[in-house]
Amino acid sequence: MPVYYAVIGDLIRSKSIQDRGKAQDVLEEVIASINARYHNDLASKFTITLGDEFQGVLKHPAHLFQLLDDLEIQLMDYPCRFGIGCGTIATRLNPEISLGADGEAYWRARQALNEVHENHDYEMTRTRLISASSADVTRNDLLSLSDAIKRRWSDLQRSTFKALLEQGIYRDQFDQKQFAQTLGISPETLYKRLKNSSIKTYLRSRSNLQQTMEAEYESQR
Repeated sequence: MPVYYAVIGDLIRSKSIQDRGKAQDVLEEVIASINARYHNDLASKFTITLGDEFQGVLKHPAHLFQLLDDLEIQLMDYPCRFGIGCGTIATRLNPEISLGADGEAYWRARQALNEVHENHDYEMTRTRLISASSADVTRNDLLSLSDAIKRRWSDLQRSTFKALLEQGIYRDQFDQKQFAQTLGISPETLYKRLKNSSIKTYLRSRSNLQQTMEAEYESQR
């Protein structure tokens, strides 16, 4: 049976959001944006299942963390967390809506999200992965460490990361001079911003993890 990557996410402390209607509208817009941008990667589109919870299924892990970072950075005003489950799907997948499906991938995604709820390292860790791989411990340690980097970003540093994602950049090696021109700042200013934020370290860790998971996935097909 094919292996899928189920993702379940939710907004943190959603009940305390003052304008929940606005938050719901923003979430719907972001989900629509993610479904459009990553449609080739999705086995089942991301769908809002409850007021503050959403889920989707990826065919493979090739853009898994890029997609989650893109989703999270677009929800900048509404912090969220993710549980990722790798495994089989026992029921038929509806490509248009992620409702009604069941199986290993979903069970593991739910367990992963519950573990983030229970052990979030003072809300520094917001992403967890569960699969059948013995590498899960190392992968989750890496996710926690990179999450800790991201949690310390200023608004300016987050906007810089968002601009990288909008340019389709999800690697630590890129043309910094050209990117500085895109931002309308000097290369020296960009250098300082990247240095102080450890954005390149973050990108290297997440993109490398994404690539190793993709290689593992391809080897098992």
